[in-house]
Parts: sequence; C-alpha cells; structure tokens
Amino acid sequence: MRFATVTSLSLLVSAPAFAGGIGLITGAGVRTQDTYWYNDADITQQYIEQDTITMMGGGFEITLGDRDERFIGYFRGYYWQDAPETDPLSLSSVVLGDGSAPWTGVSDLELEDWRSWREDPRQIGMFTVGMSLGVLGNPREIMATINVDVGSGFLSSDKQEFLQAEIGPGISWAATRSVFVTGSVMATTRYRKGFSNGVHGYAGVRYMFD
Repeated sequence: MRFATVTSLSLLVSAPAFAGGIGLITGAGVRTQDTYWYNDADITQQYIEQDTITMMGGGFEITLGDRDERFIGYFRGYYWQDAPETDPLSLSSVVLGDGSAPWTGVSDLELEDWRSWREDPRQIGMFTVGMSLGVLGNPREIMATINVDVGSGFLSSDKQEFLQAEIGPGISWAATRSVFVTGSVMATTRYRKGFSNGVHGYAGVRYMFD
C-alpha cells in the first residue's frame, strides 16, 4: 500500500515536467538598414543610403505548456542567413559639382577602403525566447495568437552580433491530437549601434508530449 501511494504521488509530481513539446521552424523576411560611404574628394564627408536586405533560415524550438492551454512558452535556436548588401553607389543619387559620380577617378585601392560593404551572405546563429497567447478560437482545433519574443544573433560570420525583438499575430492548427502546425508574421527590430526594422514570417510544426 505504501509503495502504491508513493508511486502515485511521484507520477503526479513528475507529470507537469512532460507538458511541452519540440518542433521545427522555417522562416524568411526583409529589413532595411543604413549603408555608409564617403566622398572621394573629402574622406570626412559621409553619406548614408538605405538598403533592403532579405533573409531566410530554419531550426528547432522547444515549447513549454499544455496543448489545451492558450499560453505557450518557447525557446528557438536556428540558423539565419542575410543576403549580401547592395553596392552603396548603386543606391546613391548624389552627384558632385562637376556632374560626376562621387567616386569618379578613385583608384581601386581607395575604393576598397572607402567603398566598403558586405558582398557575401552573412551566416548567423540565432536564439530567442518567447510566448504565444491564444486570443481567438479553440486550442484543440484552430486558434489565432499573439506572439512576442526576444533574443540575439549571438554568432555571425562577420562578428556583427545583435539583439532582436519581435511581435505579431499568428495561428495554431491542431492537425492531430499531438501535432500542431503554426505560423506567424512578426514586426522585427534589430539593435546594434542603431535600430534596423523589418518583417519576418515563420512556419513550423510542433509535437506536444502531454
């Protein structure tokens, strides 16, 4: 009798530890950023042009919560790739007084120094923690959600790490009792010596243990 009582209590205590799940996610997005360059006649004259960068990636998530609940917490770790930056000269409409482009007559070596931009894709290791709150519908069927997460691009190929925050609407659909398909559209901001804003879209599938 004592053994049965202890066993029953241990099951009750340990059961919440299995509330949660694992999943896979994929995403893509677009953001704007400032690109800087300088006048060949005056290296102290800095120009700023706005560039548009696309990105994509995917990874995994670990969720915490019951499949019947409206509130789900999650941790995401994923690989992200930013497209190359655009040559600032192609973005610029600046013309010097003599009608020439700012870098006319500048040597290749000087261009390399003064007209510097990222010509290769940026590889990024991301992690975020967040929450999904159901606001309309049934968690066991289909439900509209509000999603918020914060995190960091903690590892990047060009050592340009950054902080990130996102918020936006989403959806959760119970494909089976344990498998859920999710999606969200997030307003995103990055911070590293200034803010860079954009929009990310995510799609994923979760397997809930409980």
